[in-house]
Amino acid sequence: MKKYIVKLTEEEREELRKLIAQGQAPARKLAHARILLKADSGEGGSAWSDQAVSEALEVGTATVERVRQRFVEAGLPAALTRHQPNRSYARKLDGEQEAYVIALTCSEAEQGRDRWTLQMLADKLVEVQLVESIARETIRQLLSKNELKPWLKKQWCLPPKSNGEFVSQMEDVLSVDMRPFDERFPQVCVDAHEQAVDRRDARSLAHAARAARMLRL
Repeated sequence: MKKYIVKLTEEEREELRKLIAQGQAPARKLAHARILLKADSGEGGSAWSDQAVSEALEVGTATVERVRQRFVEAGLPAALTRHQPNRSYARKLDGEQEAYVIALTCSEAEQGRDRWTLQMLADKLVEVQLVESIARETIRQLLSKNELKPWLKKQWCLPPKSNGEFVSQMEDVLSVDMRPFDERFPQVCVDAHEQAVDRRDARSLAHAARAARMLRL
């Protein structure tokens, strides 16, 4: 016995037939329209079984069941469109936390190791109470996004911890880019090759400089 019974009104049937006849909707939407017409158990409806609909339209029976359920629970528009998850995912690390990870990755590893491992970085973030917990995959994605590969080669992002004066002066310079935009005082950032630098990149460097100072504490 089906739990979710599709019973279309004549207006709904006409809407679905018109949608199919036009053939301009996405394939998924057209398939759902055909499923509803064939599963229609209302007066004058086809009332096909899920298995018959599945074989005729070459879709899984689970898809047929899901479309029927969404029609009964949420109506025709919801049954025709792809389900959107209700969950929202908050960003695990903010800008300054990411800058801290970058600076930490480019610093000398602890525990007598040659380099920082993903687990060591994750443990360090918890240790300094930047996060309550974090997965190694989150760290890996962050390093990949910034093209950092400490396991392949040694490289520096910031001066050594002992060069505090340089870091302080660099932070002062980069803080200029953090000022609110004012069209009366345009700012142009250039790199060593006199090429324009995206303001977002300079802002990331400012975060990294601040993170470097945190590492020295």
